[in-house]
Amino acid sequence: MFANVRKVSLTADGWTSPFQDDFLGITAHWIDDNWIQKELVIGFEPLNGAHTAENIAEALVDVIDRFNLGKKLQSITTDNASNMRKMVRVLESHPRACGWYAFFSWFVAKGWSKYIITNLFLSQYTKKNM
Repeated sequence: MFANVRKVSLTADGWTSPFQDDFLGITAHWIDDNWIQKELVIGFEPLNGAHTAENIAEALVDVIDRFNLGKKLQSITTDNASNMRKMVRVLESHPRACGWYAFFSWFVAKGWSKYIITNLFLSQYTKKNM
């Protein structure tokens, strides 16, 4: 599905059903060879428990692995919830996320301020591959 896609950005958000089941929705965004913006929901993953950083990181890595997107990641955008900020730190040491090169950005619902955590994996990746 993504064989001809060079770079992909993801958005992710947690959701709780009326029955208290927790999920992580993941959407892929890219521009095709004709410069047409594309997007596709690639995951609506049940979380193993609550919206913890560890559960979110595991679900995100599973989806990225399923679609072989690790080396194609451009960015991952989430809301500014504390579990999403902590998820970035969890991913830094996650064995299956090693070598990813992605920007993380968070949007704060009030005021739409954008915070970009620039290339958290670059230093880790560079150190391991030098």
